Amino acid sequence: MHRVEGDLSNARYWYRRASKVLPDQTLAQEFRDLQQRVNSAWIHIDAEMGIPAAAACMQEFVAQCPIAILNMAGSRQSEEPQVGEFLSQVMDRAFGSSADQN
Repeated sequence: MHRVEGDLSNARYWYRRASKVLPDQTLAQEFRDLQQRVNSAWIHIDAEMGIPAAAACMQEFVAQCPIAILNMAGSRQSEEPQVGEFLSQVMDRAFGSSADQN
């Protein structure tokens, strides 16, 4: 998490505690490598993609990956105030609003 937040000093500490070296690859590459090691599906979307593209990625991900539970993580609301609204709009566009499903 410290690496995601840009706190590399703290990140190096925790990597050392885990007997690892802080990777010089991007976070996306590190997450992809981790996914391959633990055999777990993952997707990365962000607001720069725009809602239509992020929703299309989400639809494709769910169609290709047999998942039962979708866990989501992201920036803290204090660091990215619009993250919750962005995610709500992406999910609504990808799968319909919860009101549509009742």
